[in-house]
Amino acid sequence: MANSSASGDAASVKCQPPTAAELESRNAQITATIYGQCIGDAIGLLTEFLTKSEAKKNYKQKSLEYGMKIPDFHRSRWQVGDWTDDSDQMLLILLSLLDQRGETDVKDFAGRLKNWMLHGFPEFGDLAGMGIGATTKAVLGNAYFRDDPQKVAYQVWERKGGNIAPNGGVMRTSVVGTHCWWDTSTVVKNARDFVSCTHYDQRCQASAVSVSVCISLMLQRQPQHLDKKGKYNVDQLIKDTFSIAGQCLKDEEDKKLLWQYLSCKNVKELELDDAGKIGFTYKSMGAGFWALKQDDFRKAIQKVTMQGGDADSNACVAGAMLGCKLGMDKIPKSWKSGLIHKDWLDQHIERWLSLQAEMATKSSTVE
Repeated sequence: MANSSASGDAASVKCQPPTAAELESRNAQITATIYGQCIGDAIGLLTEFLTKSEAKKNYKQKSLEYGMKIPDFHRSRWQVGDWTDDSDQMLLILLSLLDQRGETDVKDFAGRLKNWMLHGFPEFGDLAGMGIGATTKAVLGNAYFRDDPQKVAYQVWERKGGNIAPNGGVMRTSVVGTHCWWDTSTVVKNARDFVSCTHYDQRCQASAVSVSVCISLMLQRQPQHLDKKGKYNVDQLIKDTFSIAGQCLKDEEDKKLLWQYLSCKNVKELELDDAGKIGFTYKSMGAGFWALKQDDFRKAIQKVTMQGGDADSNACVAGAMLGCKLGMDKIPKSWKSGLIHKDWLDQHIERWLSLQAEMATKSSTVE
């Protein structure tokens, strides 16, 4: 069995550790990435598992808000303004890294994931984790998951014919791109580690690496990724992301498909409500990279949401990536203020930003 956590030469790019001023200048951008994920998730819930035509029928308003969600069984399980399992799992990564002082510990994350499945976030009033996908559920149900999560994930993948690539990993890894963002090789390794705990397929790993690496490159602000006005050169970001993420894949056809989804110019091409395929990992990733090409947070997230399908997963990836690009000021006020766990989120983001300062200091000492 191949070692899924080894990054090999997938990314050798490493910027100098950031200065205190550079860290400070990224704080709002990192905050917007995390908020963007949670907000996209909560808005996406409005149309999750609906077809595009059903979404249009139920939501005729031009401006979506949390309180508009239809009162069916699926949506009624979450309170108005709550995010779903996608962002819950993203926050489990954040909490694991916080408590492990910035070090990736897949067993620690596996334990948190298992505990979340059983109990949810008690501080939010949860009784259990809701919305768990079939692959994640199969992996977490294995008695040996806590001991060797990546081995168990591999076994589940192999039993399924080695050809299942759901989006349950990519939906949670945007935060990885904000951790030690100046060191691309670390971002690659962490993305692969956190996704392969449940989703072993190389396409799952490539999609998670794509999202995480692109976010880290935006935070690095390298000259080739900026135009003369200081705005992002999105085409170059995508090309460099592909050159790194493509190294997760052995099959040339998989690489071509990866590029197809990364470079998509029209969200309709993603066919996000395609029956039987809505959970494909490249679809959520593709929604994120389509959103990255946009300049209006509300319009982009609404566009993704109104495509239906696995809309919360698609919109949370889109929200994280576009949040990183545009910043907090461009996220609608009603969407920010309407998150019901906003105070909890703010407290943990503050801890997260402090951790990044610690990691930068540590990196400088090693240098």
